[in-house]
Amino acid sequence: MPLLLWTLAEGYLRLAYSDVLVIQENPRVYAPHETFGYAYIPGTHGRICRPGVCRDFQINDDGYLGVRALRERTMHLQRIALVDDSNGTGIWQASGDNYAVQLESRLRSAGHRVEVLNFSVDGRFRDVENARIARQRALEYLPDVLLLSIGLPFVSASPQRAVYGEYVVQYPRDVPNSLGVAQREIDFIESHGLFKWTYGVSFLVRGSTQWFMHRSSTQLARYLEAFVSKTWNGPLLGSPESLTNSVAMLREISRLQEEHGGILVLFGDPGSVVAGFARDFRFNYIGVKTPQGAQMRHERDIHWTEPAHRQVSAELAQELGPLLDKLKSAGSVR
Repeated sequence: MPLLLWTLAEGYLRLAYSDVLVIQENPRVYAPHETFGYAYIPGTHGRICRPGVCRDFQINDDGYLGVRALRERTMHLQRIALVDDSNGTGIWQASGDNYAVQLESRLRSAGHRVEVLNFSVDGRFRDVENARIARQRALEYLPDVLLLSIGLPFVSASPQRAVYGEYVVQYPRDVPNSLGVAQREIDFIESHGLFKWTYGVSFLVRGSTQWFMHRSSTQLARYLEAFVSKTWNGPLLGSPESLTNSVAMLREISRLQEEHGGILVLFGDPGSVVAGFARDFRFNYIGVKTPQGAQMRHERDIHWTEPAHRQVSAELAQELGPLLDKLKSAGSVR
């Protein structure tokens, strides 16, 4: 009888919850970076597998998403450089292209000779690091438009990421030996070979494990969550920079853009605090309605779905098309 009940439970869970109880993978594409906190490893293949999302992607040889572009400009081809967070990367959406790819397609369909380079990196509390990416990486490609989604004032937690075995470790740079502590904890988790094997073959064990870890705040639940998600998260507490320093950094980026004939454009929700600051400090700003609702957000987290990426790309294209025409008329296209 126990064997029959086990068999029936296994069969039911496999049929009803195969997506929810998928063996999870984290994209092992990160390396610590002194300036950017962490960066994508050039030329690496990434795979993410989560409930509702299982997809592969490629980091190009220059360390960002999408087709690799030469730093030297092609004559009469306009260039947009995008810097955003995980929604900009699109790696958390179940299918389809991210809004950067769609934006390029929409603009080209409208008659613009343009390319969109995507320097977005996933992760929270990275305003300072993303501003540095905009200044020190994106500007190297001399974009006509530097398109930046960022908070004001900046918030940062000095986050770093590293790959350790099958795990992605996220840890604060300013906590001594935090990576070493995480590695020892992962070694302890991985030493339980019998549990790992049974979790891999049994949906009943997977379901029981996840039921427990979502309802407990014990150290065991933390170990189980790390094992299931293949992620070890150290303590990351975002702290705001001063508004003065944040604005000064953006003004420096804007000045460098203008030196080669380009412009900096911030974008985000038109009713956000950032939109108000952008008006106050006279930054170019495109209002893009934040995707909301069940169809626009992944059902198990806050990441945008494919319809949300379509919405954002459409709104950006509508605003950027006339701006590209204006820059072309002013003779800024190389």
